Amino acid sequence: MPSRKIGRIQYGKTKIVLHFTNGEKLSLHPDLFINHSFYVNKEINEEEYQSIVMDNTLNKDFIYAKNYCLKHHLSYQKFLSKLLDRGLKIEDAKHLINQLIEFRLYNEQEHLDDLVHSYNLNNKGYYYIIDKLSQKGFSPNLIDALIYTEELEQRKINNQLAILLKKYRHDNDKKLHEHIKNALLQQGFKINIINRVLNDLPHNEHQNIMISLNRDYQKALRLYKKKYLEPELKEKVIKYLLLKGYSYIDIMEVVNAVD
Repeated sequence: MPSRKIGRIQYGKTKIVLHFTNGEKLSLHPDLFINHSFYVNKEINEEEYQSIVMDNTLNKDFIYAKNYCLKHHLSYQKFLSKLLDRGLKIEDAKHLINQLIEFRLYNEQEHLDDLVHSYNLNNKGYYYIIDKLSQKGFSPNLIDALIYTEELEQRKINNQLAILLKKYRHDNDKKLHEHIKNALLQQGFKINIINRVLNDLPHNEHQNIMISLNRDYQKALRLYKKKYLEPELKEKVIKYLLLKGYSYIDIMEVVNAVD
């Protein structure tokens, strides 16, 4: 087999380039250069050269894999698929991941734990978390080992209640419960926990206010309609209700509904 002779070695910050006397050149990662005894005038046969090229390619893929897993939360299967999409053979892809595991640069359990922590911070329910982890390809054994606590689920629901109560503040109690239940089901919470929270909810305070407002509105109409005509009647009624402490928005909702 023909051999290649190293004519010059060019040292850079991120790579070392071998210049061969036949005009070819090969860029190497410093780690790979250190693992071989390269020097000027060294002759490298074709078999050795192809082996170096292969090692160099795998070294670049190792750097890619390392950087990728440090930036993303990955299951082993998703990580493997990513490397296969890059064009690696399955045995080479598995070898790279095993290297990262040995160097403590990748741990599927840690990636799963980080995702679960993030989902909990965003107040996602247990079923939502399980579904997302399954979609991301995490090991069923790791998913099944997740600890479920009703205390945590209830705390996450309570964190969402203020927003939901404000969003559906104009609903009566039945509709309020229905909307909150559907919203929490979509977030993956168990129905028994949702029902427990709904049973502990006080009656919709805004709904009670609107009931009182409607009652006082009818009272004001009876009081003023004998003395005033529209539009003065409407102005007097609104002023009366404002003095009673109702908000202008709520008052206009009642007035416009009647009109």
